[in-house]
Amino acid sequence: MFGYTQEEFLQQEVANLHPNEALSEIVTAFEDLSQGSRPLAATIPCLRKDGTLFYADIRSIRINFNDAECMLVFFTDTSERMEAENKIRDQANFLKVIIDSIGNPFYVINASDYTIMMASKASEINDHEIGIKCHKLTHHSDIPCHGAHVCPLEEVKNKKIPVTVEHIHFDNEGHERNIEIYASPVFNDNGDVVQIIEYCRDITESK
Repeated sequence: MFGYTQEEFLQQEVANLHPNEALSEIVTAFEDLSQGSRPLAATIPCLRKDGTLFYADIRSIRINFNDAECMLVFFTDTSERMEAENKIRDQANFLKVIIDSIGNPFYVINASDYTIMMASKASEINDHEIGIKCHKLTHHSDIPCHGAHVCPLEEVKNKKIPVTVEHIHFDNEGHERNIEIYASPVFNDNGDVVQIIEYCRDITESK
C-alpha cells in the first residue's frame, strides 16, 4: 500500500507517511484512536514511498506485544471509493445543472408517497421544501388530486405509460392558471413505477 519493504516501513516515522499540512490532523486522529474516543479515522491522507497521495480509513486495537502495550493499526485504501463518490457527486451536480436549465417547472416525484424528490429552479421550490407532497405544493391540498383534477401520478402508475393532464393551479398572486402536465414513469428492475418525472407548462394564454 505504501510501497515500502517491511524493513523500510519499520524505519518510518508518522511524519514520513502523511503530508506535512495534514500532520496536525493525523496526530489528533491517532490520539483519538489510542484513547478509544472514536473507532475509525476516515479518509486520512497518506503518502506512498514515491510521494504519491492516497487516502485511507484507519482503525486500531490495543494489544500486548512482548510485555508492552501497543496499538495495532489497520489501513484500508479508500482511493477508489473516493473516486467513485466524487464521480457520483459530479454526475449529480451535472444533472442538477441540466434540470435547472429547463424553463418550466420540472419535478421528480416519489410514486409511493407523492413527495417531491427533486425540482428544477423554475419550480421555485426552496431546498428545505424538498420532500413536500406534490398536491400540497400545487393545490395546497392535504389529499392527492382527484375528480376534475386527474392525478397524473396515479394515471402513470395504473397505465405505466406517459400521460398528459390539465390542471388549474394558482400563481403567487392567487390567480388561476391553466397548466398542462406531462408525466412519465421511472421503473425499477421489477417493472414497478417508483418515481414519475413531471413537467408543467402554463397554457393559460392559449386558452
